[in-house]
Amino acid sequence: MLSLEENYYLLNFSEEDVSAYVAEKEGEEAGEDDEDDEGCEEAFEFQDEFADIITSGLWVSNDCFVYTNTKGHIYQMIGMKTIKMANADKKQFILGYDSKQNRLYMVDKNFNIYSY
Repeated sequence: MLSLEENYYLLNFSEEDVSAYVAEKEGEEAGEDDEDDEGCEEAFEFQDEFADIITSGLWVSNDCFVYTNTKGHIYQMIGMKTIKMANADKKQFILGYDSKQNRLYMVDKNFNIYSY
């Protein structure tokens, strides 16, 4: 997930490509100039673009991302599907998720705690 000012992107991460890149860089001589190195672009593969502004977010598992937007909506994204969980009365930010209780905890600017 890559969140920008006006939208966000869903990206796939390839750990194998990063491992191969690191192994290649370790095998090169230490004296070589790495100023032109832009990193391992192959590590990320574009999946989709979404027109929404994320104000806070949290990965609750490997395939589930929970986030709030500027309108006060709370969403969960599982795979490529986005589902609205709730509408918050006030602007809230994600504190955390408790998997034992299956609860998402939020806080507003007055430090009031909410759970969903």
